[in-house]
Amino acid sequence: MLDPDTIYLAHDRFVCAAVQCCGFTAASSGRTLGGVPLRPIEPGDIAAWPDDLPPIACQCGRLWVLRA
Repeated sequence: MLDPDTIYLAHDRFVCAAVQCCGFTAASSGRTLGGVPLRPIEPGDIAAWPDDLPPIACQCGRLWVLRA
């Protein structure tokens, strides 16, 4: 089961647990249609995110990460 307050990396995009964001397959199985497991982003991912890119956010915009 996906945590509703977590942003996941789904192969090449960031998604949350909302079906409209990650899709039914990922919401029910934790994997993309191609079978790639969704991976929760971690503090190291946030620290490594380049400052010149927009904040990490899921596709639907419900969740985002702002660095201090």
